[in-house]
Amino acid sequence: MHHLPNPTIQTLLLNLTRPEIHHFLHTISTTLISFSTTPERQHQPQPSTIARPNGQRTLFRPFTSPDNIGAKLVVEPAPNSTTGKREHPIQGLLIILDPLGNPTGILSAEEITGYRTSMSTMIPFSWRKHVSNIVIFGAGMQALWHTRLILGLRGEEPLVSAIGSWLPEMIELDPELLRGVVCGEEGVNPLTGERGRGVVLVDDREYAMHGCGEVVQSGLAGEDLAEVGEVLAVKSGRIQVSGDEDVRRVEGFMEEGLVVYESVGVGLTDLTAGREVLRIYQEKQGNL
Repeated sequence: MHHLPNPTIQTLLLNLTRPEIHHFLHTISTTLISFSTTPERQHQPQPSTIARPNGQRTLFRPFTSPDNIGAKLVVEPAPNSTTGKREHPIQGLLIILDPLGNPTGILSAEEITGYRTSMSTMIPFSWRKHVSNIVIFGAGMQALWHTRLILGLRGEEPLVSAIGSWLPEMIELDPELLRGVVCGEEGVNPLTGERGRGVVLVDDREYAMHGCGEVVQSGLAGEDLAEVGEVLAVKSGRIQVSGDEDVRRVEGFMEEGLVVYESVGVGLTDLTAGREVLRIYQEKQGNL
């Protein structure tokens, strides 16, 4: 059993080669396809949040697979009782067990969550045909990993990727932006190829509908959301849209259209990222 603290995980991830980054991206993509298009979703417990009276909030995100069981626990500490300010960072643990319940890894959650979330964003980013300007709001761990992966993976139409809203009252994008994307005349539904009405990309439609503030407050319906795993399945031919022209229309819109991606997190990608980090650590631990 391995225990990997944040500094070890950061060193490992910072030193990945370009082929290793692409392999990591492929692994996350495959996981999202499985989540969106196979019965694997049925075997995933629902994430939940608990808010204590003192303002402390905890996210519980369990997961299962044929080979592993585990959970991620993330704690947002209570604010200072005098000033009302949150003075301590969000921290947590990722715990991975084998099928018999034996622990195989305990990993600090901060770096691996930042990397996994940023890697998920790189999926629609990699579809863009031209990229000339990149704007990142924030200067924390998520912003740093997004910047590092953009530079490591190196489309003029905008791609907006939003991370962070994991409670209905949290807002990071104006809900009107989401409504505008869906109702825009230039929109394309990537699951049908139909024009005239767009969608907002998400990684988990069900959770986004009740747990992502701007989705909840925008009043979008389930058909207004498309999962990245579903779009990946369309692009790979695993899900068929009506014709070749529709496929080309979907490809063109994902390359150059106005795309908004709301990443709320999928427990299976925490498992995938954790297993990949453990695998790479076992290969390279003599050099860390």
